[in-house]
Amino acid sequence: MSEHIVGTIRRPQTDDRPLWDLQFGHWGHTALLVVHDLKLLPLLADRPRTLTEVCAALRIARRPAEALLTLCVSLGLTHVHDGHYALTPLAEEYLLDSSPTYFGGQLDFSIASPPSFADVKKAVLTNTPQWYGGSDWVKTHEEHAALARALHPGDA
Repeated sequence: MSEHIVGTIRRPQTDDRPLWDLQFGHWGHTALLVVHDLKLLPLLADRPRTLTEVCAALRIARRPAEALLTLCVSLGLTHVHDGHYALTPLAEEYLLDSSPTYFGGQLDFSIASPPSFADVKKAVLTNTPQWYGGSDWVKTHEEHAALARALHPGDA
């Protein structure tokens, strides 16, 4: 690279981390859906467990189990003490189906019908809903009480 080109590159005036968080945030979300689907958090609610115990209980290899547990720690859902993973109050309050504020319905919805780029773009360009067959989600929830309770537990 010539000295002239190097000298003209302007240093950014802002932090680019929010863009990276947006770019890669969906990976964390997808991994959280896997944690939910595998029922890792209810397993830890029973009692704190080691990595080896988690691997055995979920029947998964060490590397992916460690990745999921690390994700849970980084999201504040679990903590590790003396090699044992345990739930945080956040996970206990929102991610256990025994809680009145269980968030699992939202996660189940994300697993069942994840929005794609094409769905979101079509919604923007056509100004029409892309979920529930294009019908009004509020009306759908009013007509299907169980669905409303699953997606909005605190409101029921």
